[in-house]
Amino acid sequence: MLSNNLTVLVLAGGKGTRIKSILGPIPKLLAPINDIPFFEYFLKWLKNSLNTINFELVVSSGIGHGELVKFFANNYSFVKLIKEKKPLGTLGAVLYAFKECKNDNLLILNGDTIFDVCLKSVFLDFLKFKCSTIHVVKKSNTNERYGGYKIINGFLKYTEQEPTYISMGATLVNKEKLYIALDKKSTKNGPLMMDKDFISKYETKAYILEDNINFIDIGTPKSFADAQIFIPSFFKNN
Repeated sequence: MLSNNLTVLVLAGGKGTRIKSILGPIPKLLAPINDIPFFEYFLKWLKNSLNTINFELVVSSGIGHGELVKFFANNYSFVKLIKEKKPLGTLGAVLYAFKECKNDNLLILNGDTIFDVCLKSVFLDFLKFKCSTIHVVKKSNTNERYGGYKIINGFLKYTEQEPTYISMGATLVNKEKLYIALDKKSTKNGPLMMDKDFISKYETKAYILEDNINFIDIGTPKSFADAQIFIPSFFKNN
C-alpha cells in the first residue's frame, strides 16, 4: 500500500432527526442495510475508492456513541472514536476532532453517504496541485431544492440561489488550513457548518463529478428504503 499521510475523518455526530422514527436510538453508521450495518458497506466503499492509499480512520460521533464504542471494539478496533460533547455542526465537529488525527492531510466525509467516485484520484490531485483544500461536488440540475455552490475567481462559494454545483460531503484539507480556521473561528451563535463557514471562506477548489453519478444518502425514510436495494447493487457493479 502507498502511505501518503492521510486520515479519513468521518462525521457521524448528527441527531438523525429525519430518520429517527425508523432507527430510534441506533446511529446511522449502524443502520441495517439488508441486516448488515451500514458501516460495513461504508468501509468497503472507502477501501475500494482509496485503493492503494493507506489511511487512519477516525469517527466523530454524538448520538449513539455508546453503541459505536461496542461495535468498533468488537469488530474494528483500529477505528479511533471521538465523541462530541454537544452538537457542533459539521465544521465544529472537524475543529474539535482534527487535532486528534495523526496525519497532516484529512479526508472529511459524511457518515451516511456512498457515491460513485475515485477518492484516490481526488487525493492524488490534492497532492499534485498542492491544494490546501479540495471539495467534491457534482453538477447541479435545474430541480435542486437545496443550497450549493458556484465557482467565483476559481474557488467555491456557497449560494442558496440556483447553485451550479451540489456538495457530495467530501473534503480534502491540510491541517494548516484547519488551524487557521480554528484561530479565526466564528463567534456566531449555533453550530459551525462546513459549507458556509469553511468551504466558502477559505479558498476551496472544486473536484467536479457529473450530475448523474450513483449516489445514496441514508438520512431520510425514503432514501433509507431505497438504500436496501441501491447499496448491495452498487457493490455488485463496483
